[in-house]
Amino acid sequence: MRLVSSRFFLICLLTATAPVLLLYYIAANTVQLAPVGPVPSSAGIDVSSVEEDNIRLRQQLQNYHSKLNDENCTGHSRVPQCEVIHVCIVCAGYNAARDVSTVIKSLLFYRSNILHLHLLVDSVSLPILNTLLGTWDIPSVVYSFYSTTLIQKDVSWIPNAHYSGVYGLMKLQLPYVLPANIDKVILLDTDIVFSSDIAELWKMFQLFSSQQFIGLVENLSDWYLPSSGLGNWPALGRGFNTGVMLMNLRLMKERNWAKLWRQVANKYLPEAGPTRLADQDIINAIIKEDYRIVHTLPCLWNVQVTLRATFEPSCYSPNAKAIHFNSPEKYQVYFGSRKKDATSDHFKNTYFMFLQYDGNLLKHKSLSANCPQFKSNSSTTHSVISELLDRSPEVSLACYQVEGLRQSSRGRLHLYYLKYNYTVQPGDVTLVAQLSIDRLGVLELLCEHWTGPMSLALYLSDNEAQQFYDFVSNSAIISARENIGYHVIFKTGTHYPVNQLRNVALDNALTQYVFLTDIDFLPMANMCEYVKESAALHDIQNRKLALVVPAFQTQQYRPQLPFTKEQLKKYVDTGQVQIFRHDVWPEGHAPTNYSRWFNSSQPYPVSWQPNYEPYIVVSRERVPKYDERFFGFGWNKVSHIMEVDAQGFKMVVLPHAFIIHTPHAPSLDISQYRSSPVYRKCLKTLKKEFQKDLSRSYGIRALKYLSND
Repeated sequence: MRLVSSRFFLICLLTATAPVLLLYYIAANTVQLAPVGPVPSSAGIDVSSVEEDNIRLRQQLQNYHSKLNDENCTGHSRVPQCEVIHVCIVCAGYNAARDVSTVIKSLLFYRSNILHLHLLVDSVSLPILNTLLGTWDIPSVVYSFYSTTLIQKDVSWIPNAHYSGVYGLMKLQLPYVLPANIDKVILLDTDIVFSSDIAELWKMFQLFSSQQFIGLVENLSDWYLPSSGLGNWPALGRGFNTGVMLMNLRLMKERNWAKLWRQVANKYLPEAGPTRLADQDIINAIIKEDYRIVHTLPCLWNVQVTLRATFEPSCYSPNAKAIHFNSPEKYQVYFGSRKKDATSDHFKNTYFMFLQYDGNLLKHKSLSANCPQFKSNSSTTHSVISELLDRSPEVSLACYQVEGLRQSSRGRLHLYYLKYNYTVQPGDVTLVAQLSIDRLGVLELLCEHWTGPMSLALYLSDNEAQQFYDFVSNSAIISARENIGYHVIFKTGTHYPVNQLRNVALDNALTQYVFLTDIDFLPMANMCEYVKESAALHDIQNRKLALVVPAFQTQQYRPQLPFTKEQLKKYVDTGQVQIFRHDVWPEGHAPTNYSRWFNSSQPYPVSWQPNYEPYIVVSRERVPKYDERFFGFGWNKVSHIMEVDAQGFKMVVLPHAFIIHTPHAPSLDISQYRSSPVYRKCLKTLKKEFQKDLSRSYGIRALKYLSND
């Protein structure tokens, strides 16, 4: 005899003990009832008539309750391992692109099937999600994108007052967006997290009757009841919530769904006015006219956490399978007017657990090995390590332990982690830098000193990404800036991929010119405008020319920084400011010729010398990328400037620009460099390898680099 799972038994138990909540689920599966008539506008609602409808349905529930338990609570077949579960999410804009990552993590955590993610995206979210999912590289997950532009014209004619805007209406047209060979799909909002295998929800399709093509959970607030005075659109009782929705696409198209929803929308718009809950209003109006199309799902599959929620112990339970934070306040609300309690804390803890959960841990589960129509990508790590072992024996032996761990897994990349709203202006200069969580403190000062656009790459864990989000949200100075692109690479290894981060920041700078610096340097006052004028004056867009910005340092944690070159001279004379690393690495900036700089009012040329690593303003399109074989501490900038020189760039020092390094604790990588002979040996062999590669690429011009140890 087939055993029934404990979770499914719990659903059946709740069905027996909570008949009001599961009213339509039972009635629609056991009898064919006459459609309930439409509800007029709020001004003419007959409250008693609505109550009579509900009483009549409850009576039918009692008559058929035992039959339902016999037929539907005896268990049903499992979803075959190779059956693909199709999930669709409308995901437009920066916030949705960030939120959907948490939804996906919760799905991956419990899943036992291959997933196909269908994402409706706009011009903002498409490159973000394409990059994120591509670099996440999750086994047994397929993803497809569909442009919201193609759907917008079909729904934009509907006046909508919901905060989701036109995107909240797009689910109405979904059956005509997905490929014709997909018969069914689960639709999700981006503010949902799962605490159960979505295959359990997929199995609910097996319970649909021949007339049902939508599966929904009852609305857990009184929004649609006449007594609430909130909703003008008609609904059956408390209506249904569309945050979790099962769609039989084949049947919907057979019933001409496009014509049906348009007819109902046109019918009620004149009297009900703009939709206030977007697609949910229209779908509820359709169900009000013919509820036979809906299959009512157990409330545990869409537990709605909202200020307007009516508390139902059987729904607001730690056994909830899908938690839906369907309120503009999202994760700051509790259940209606109730005080903080253990269940609401449990829901929020579930959300924050997945928000901060390491997404790399979800990559191990390959489910497609036994499914011939799919190929597993579990060999990625082995191929990268093999490439490493194919290098010279000297490099392999010295760097396998250090570099192999770093390269065995590339971090997933989330571009524009926060909202970015900047229109490129001719001649603008983008400050390009990278940072980790321990450098966040400098961001506020940097925002005060650099008013232009910035492109910053951050190396963070999932937990640190949330700390970063909170830090920016709580800073009036930083949160006011929307011309900063934050690009998060999630941590994967033990070493800091500094040049990979720099390349991400550089690749996503949008302006003609870029200022390549480090996050712990503060520019002089008004430097943004000065380098913008200098870049145009020297025509670096059309020339291989790099403008050098002299670097200084201070040992004061809260320094009073000089505003002008004249003030800087006084600070240097009194010892408050020094030439950057003059005491430990003088060759790094000696070619800048600081004695000449202090006495110069005109730009002057300088030549490359071994170990030179200045900070430069250069054309974004012309400058070479950083060599990503260098990680952590050592030779990451030196190698870049060497290639800049190899490509024939001239370097000119700007006479009225400077940056000042602020103190911070030593990084883990510099500590390892100082303490680990293996680390230093690896770096030395990588340097030789890089120099040989330069020689092969640039010929005789690169001979001078071979002698540089």
